[in-house]
Amino acid sequence: MATIYKCSRCGIYETTKFCDIKRHIFRKNSCKKDNKYIFLSDDQILSLSLLPFSHNNNYENEIQHLENSNILDKNKEELFKELELIEKNKIKTCKLCKNEFNFISDLKKHLIINCFYNDLQKKENDKINLLNDTTSTIDNTTINYNNNNNNSNNNNNNTTINGNINIYLDMKTPIPFDQYWDVSKISIEKKSDIIISQVMYTELLESIFENDLNLNVIIDNEKKSGMVYKNDIDKYICMKSKDIVANTMEKLNYHLIELNKENANNNRSLKEVIDFTRKIINKKYIDFQKNTNIQNGVEKCICNIYENKKKEAINMAKNIPNIDMTGY
Repeated sequence: MATIYKCSRCGIYETTKFCDIKRHIFRKNSCKKDNKYIFLSDDQILSLSLLPFSHNNNYENEIQHLENSNILDKNKEELFKELELIEKNKIKTCKLCKNEFNFISDLKKHLIINCFYNDLQKKENDKINLLNDTTSTIDNTTINYNNNNNNSNNNNNNTTINGNINIYLDMKTPIPFDQYWDVSKISIEKKSDIIISQVMYTELLESIFENDLNLNVIIDNEKKSGMVYKNDIDKYICMKSKDIVANTMEKLNYHLIELNKENANNNRSLKEVIDFTRKIINKKYIDFQKNTNIQNGVEKCICNIYENKKKEAINMAKNIPNIDMTGY
């Protein structure tokens, strides 16, 4: 019986040729991520796509350690070279750990799930250790000062931790993407700083994402698309990154104008400042709509902000009742 490879990203593409699954994985425009694979990490998706597919195969426990990992995906070109070398030369001994296998398929599975990942992790740890060594000459007085500050704030830190735990125990679900965000938790002082900031749009977005309820986008690892939370019925739908960014900018523009109005109602604010900031808010949004170069730069910036909050956004998605977790 021929070996079948099935893409664990879209759940649709199947082939009996390893070269074809490679071509599918490296395609310029990535396939759309199926909603039922939303909780799989980039490394879990890659591993499952490279392992022989069968309805009887259950790799769930074997890839558990790849949860929240993308180190394999970032080094997939090197991984494919190793796999192709094994197949071409009929190798049955792992060059990394020297373990021998009876079948080439077993060695490939071992490399994909374990050894190659472990080797990459070791290299990353070596880099971290080297960095730590180069910064180990930090003044001891500074260290002691920081430690004293940390000790004096233990009670406050414990209170904050307990507060965070309570948030997750409430099992709150994200605000739907086609609705405006909740900005009620942003302090008045922070709002005032944002409204006069040169990077008011991105600074507001970063402040908005401090509230987990606003984390309704899970950006794709290649930042060309993402899964956005629509509602409790439709759950998550796929959307192109440029559309996500356009919608994001529209909502940011709305919230910035609202912040400007709040400042206008503050008797301590100069009318000239209010008028000027309102013009800047609108000018930045108009420039974004008209200038392609600005659009490209804004898209990269906003997608990076979404990516930095990807893990937290996935945690919020797990709170949604009856979401399809097939394949996780």
